[in-house]
Amino acid sequence: MVPVTTKSDMYRRLAAGEFGNMIPQYFNVHDWIESGDADRYAMWGVRSQIPGGPCRLNCPTADVMGTAYSFHCPFNISCMVDKVATVTAWLEVWDSPTGLVVEGIEYPDTAGGWTWRNSMPDPTKRKKWEGISARMVMKRHLNENSLEDVWELVEKFPDHVSEFSTLERWFGTVPNRNHIVWECRKY
Repeated sequence: MVPVTTKSDMYRRLAAGEFGNMIPQYFNVHDWIESGDADRYAMWGVRSQIPGGPCRLNCPTADVMGTAYSFHCPFNISCMVDKVATVTAWLEVWDSPTGLVVEGIEYPDTAGGWTWRNSMPDPTKRKKWEGISARMVMKRHLNENSLEDVWELVEKFPDHVSEFSTLERWFGTVPNRNHIVWECRKY
């Protein structure tokens, strides 16, 4: 498989469904409004396509347009899944030279203000699992279809980290999946 080379490349491929189950991604305000989703969900994530660039999570619908244009760079818009379903884990997985590694947070306190951006870097919240423990945390949170998809992603993209959220129910663009892929990038 062709490696992911840039964040823009990753977003293009994510939107095309190359990494599996996701939620609709909008790369301009017009498409977001025309989709009907702008009226369907109350809270949004507006993310820069530049590594380390601006990001506003839990952005109310009324503020999406102003937020997106304030970035002055390519952006994407997607609904906040934790406002639609219960998130059971935020996970990153990769096959390291020493074996499978999973890092993340189980049962994040999204009602308490935790977001991926403010909690994943926090070493008091984030845990690391390796080997059989990594496999067990994946089995704990992913249904059979999602687990198979993530294993395929790890195999198809060696030397890459895959980021995803797991949910208590099915959600996204691929039926019968309880995970949402956010990113696949070189490590």
